[in-house]
Amino acid sequence: MKYLLFIAAGYCCGSILFAYFLPKILYDVDITEISDDKNPGTHNAFKYGSKVVGTEVLILELLKGFLPVFLGTQFLDVSNNIFAVVMAAPVLGHAYPLYRHGRGGKAIAVTFGVLMGLFPIITPLSLLIFFYLLFSFVIRISPDSCKSIVTFLCFGVSALLLIDIRAVAAGCVVITAIVLYRHYQKHMTESLEISLFRKRVV
Repeated sequence: MKYLLFIAAGYCCGSILFAYFLPKILYDVDITEISDDKNPGTHNAFKYGSKVVGTEVLILELLKGFLPVFLGTQFLDVSNNIFAVVMAAPVLGHAYPLYRHGRGGKAIAVTFGVLMGLFPIITPLSLLIFFYLLFSFVIRISPDSCKSIVTFLCFGVSALLLIDIRAVAAGCVVITAIVLYRHYQKHMTESLEISLFRKRVV
């Protein structure tokens, strides 16, 4: 029951799309309508809101991943296989919130929050930071969506190889699968919209 409670709490926390609500409340701006990718994420909060609201969104997005997982490490056994689902719940909530019919964000910031919540286990967070820095400054990949896909692929594989606690490694793989599938869905939606637009123009 404790695991189910933390899974439900994590999903509910993750499903609060601060990047959607704060710009709408403070600026009457719907970033899912005016942004190119329709993504209710931190990047668009900075771009279409302001630096202040973007910073607030970033902090809240990190916290909604951090708190349920960090509290989970205090009350649950992180070596239990079900803990992998506890880790993935905030990410799943962000990517597929029920009240928006599954139309959530790409779950990058909340993933960082989840991995921060594992402290003092720092290997997963270190791996994700390493690969983002690698593909941002050493082997530069663009656009950002492609960089995120490659980063999470490397993160998921390296988690399996380098993280000793199997439940934590499994959680990283499940998170990777959620993020990659969400990116795939976003790409397919954008491609369909472009195709329909071209047909209307022709």
